[in-house]
Amino acid sequence: MTPYPHLNPALHPLMEGSDLDRNQHVLTPRWISYPQATAVLDRLQYVFDHPRMHRMPNLVIVGGSHNGKTLVAGRFVKRHPANHDLRAARTTIPVLMVDAPLTPDEGRLYDQLLDGFNAPYRLRDDPRAKRKQLKELLRESATRVLIIDEIHNMIAGYTAKQRLMLNALKDLSNDLRLPIVVVGTVAALRAIQTDPQYANRYERVSLPDWRYDDSFRMFLRQYETTLPLKRASGLADEALARRIHSLSEGLIGEVAKILAEAARMAISDGTEQIDARKLDNLPYYVSPSQQRERVEL
Repeated sequence: MTPYPHLNPALHPLMEGSDLDRNQHVLTPRWISYPQATAVLDRLQYVFDHPRMHRMPNLVIVGGSHNGKTLVAGRFVKRHPANHDLRAARTTIPVLMVDAPLTPDEGRLYDQLLDGFNAPYRLRDDPRAKRKQLKELLRESATRVLIIDEIHNMIAGYTAKQRLMLNALKDLSNDLRLPIVVVGTVAALRAIQTDPQYANRYERVSLPDWRYDDSFRMFLRQYETTLPLKRASGLADEALARRIHSLSEGLIGEVAKILAEAARMAISDGTEQIDARKLDNLPYYVSPSQQRERVEL
């Protein structure tokens, strides 16, 4: 019988390695499937598979900060990786994902997208020249879905600038018959819904914060199989699961931070197990509510 029945078998060789190796693995991002994420991935696949037409379906993925939006979108990109055909000297990029620029500026939007292709360009070029270059690259790369993360940054500010940025995306979608997926907070959704012509173009797909339920406990049970600790912690047990949910405030990114810090403590002190005492004494963890309070002080 394996000495680590609580772990994914793929981790067993790691358990014979150093504490440093295990600590590094704890900090490595990992994918744990859960129902809300699966629903978003299914909708992304829908727009990917959609036949080309004049008005393509677009999505706005909405959720709170640090609740896994970027991770889910990145998972979809991995499902459709770039393909480098050396014989044809051609690269296809089925799904291109970039971060939105930090300010609502059309030229900077094209800069971000051109950077996604690792394409050379001159910062001082007119946005129209950059747009023309970008469209050529999107066609040559057979891109089927364009994902822009942190869209709330790009459409912040005055309504006129919001419309300028949303019009730039509309032009790309219409001209290339390309589905566009934007990812952001509720602030982004509000900006899109201020004008019916944009609201009708973007289907809302929500990634809500976790409720404390059986799905959350199942997520913790699966997560525990990926933490290289020599003893089972029972993260899905009622008391621990409720404590983790309370600390994380239902945000999946916070769950990952909490469990990483607690697992590293368990490796360091030799207990090899996450328990209530560790969760109550995380030296560096600050909850989202505490972070907001510190900002307001």
